[in-house]
Amino acid sequence: MKIQSVEAFPCDGGFATRNWLFVKITTDNGIVGWGEGHDWQAAPSLAVAVELVGREIIGQDPRRIEWINQQLWYSGRCGVPERMKAIAAIDIALWDIKAKSLGVPVYELLELLQKS
Repeated sequence: MKIQSVEAFPCDGGFATRNWLFVKITTDNGIVGWGEGHDWQAAPSLAVAVELVGREIIGQDPRRIEWINQQLWYSGRCGVPERMKAIAAIDIALWDIKAKSLGVPVYELLELLQKS
């Protein structure tokens, strides 16, 4: 399984100062993972950050979450807030993909990991 695309969708949260961002990662075998990002007033710019950072993981195995996170963290300027927010939103979508590939809800997957 390989990551085929990373898309970002900024959305108006209905409040003057609240915007949301949804991240969609699609794999070559059709599994779609959804993540969420948040930046009070800058969801459109966060969407650009997600798509730029997302280019770095095209072709990777989405189930290697920790490896991908480390690659993303160390390949850019560590600690840049927008990059960290983009990585976090992508991380959520990767967990969704992993859980779907195993046929379990994300919360069960995380519970199993916590127990191990």
